[in-house]
Amino acid sequence: MPNQPIYNQTSGVSALQAHLEYSLENSSASVYWKNKSGQYLGANPVFVRSADGFELDGILGNDDRGLCWGESEALLMQKNDKKVVDSRQSKTVIESAYCYADQQRRLFLSHKTPLRSHKGKIIGVFGVSFILDGKKSTSKTIEDAGFPAGFINLNDIQAGLDVQTYNLTIRQVDCLYYLVKGMTIKQIARELNLSPRTIEHYLDAVKIKLNCISRSELIEKALQMNAIKIRL
Repeated sequence: MPNQPIYNQTSGVSALQAHLEYSLENSSASVYWKNKSGQYLGANPVFVRSADGFELDGILGNDDRGLCWGESEALLMQKNDKKVVDSRQSKTVIESAYCYADQQRRLFLSHKTPLRSHKGKIIGVFGVSFILDGKKSTSKTIEDAGFPAGFINLNDIQAGLDVQTYNLTIRQVDCLYYLVKGMTIKQIARELNLSPRTIEHYLDAVKIKLNCISRSELIEKALQMNAIKIRL
């Protein structure tokens, strides 16, 4: 008797759908899918918990810059999504986000693949992200999922890690970015809806963290950071 795929049978479709729904609900990874504009079409409970302050209804239709990840982190996610759509190929990368209730910055191993319609047309991105918490159980889960380390984009790793290395906050990175763009203190203050004195305070803190004395030295150092370069 020839083999016949179960998903060609009505009962098989129902069983497969039930299995997929169970897998999404009980996965240890964040699972999500977006359209080509970067707006979320769906997500599993792990992902919703990571987006602290947002319920599923607030995530659907929103994009990464509208969530809690951080500006540079969201831009990197969008850049990776575009690579997947443009190349029409799956990619495994390192991403980071300020997430969960404590809003700590965490690194993730993200596997993204083109999301296709029933006619095969690419309509967005489907992603699975594992938090890199250093636990053996997490490493085994990632290994069991079949994500080879050779696919990891080292430039994207550095884009996330150089901010962590210098212990910069989201606002400090924002100020540094607009400074590199040639904005004055007053212009940056208007852009971020903060006072000029607050902007000066942020930039003075960045100078100390980056071991810089002058504004020109600060800009030169910033231009070497991938977290800044990916936004230019």
